[in-house]
Amino acid sequence: MPRPQPPIRTAVSPEEFLEYEFGSEETHELVNGLVFLMAGGSRRHHRIAVRFGSLIENNSQNSS
Repeated sequence: MPRPQPPIRTAVSPEEFLEYEFGSEETHELVNGLVFLMAGGSRRHHRIAVRFGSLIENNSQNSS
């Protein structure tokens, strides 16, 4: 299992986070004042995730 990455920034308010996120090319998440870089986040990543989820959903409906 990959090792979790440390937070990029600490002690950030929600307002500071939104300002930081707006100017960033990557996608981040705010957890208890800590800013973490999120995996994926690209349009291609989202398309792949939706297709994968659809395949799982279709297969689970067909197996009942």
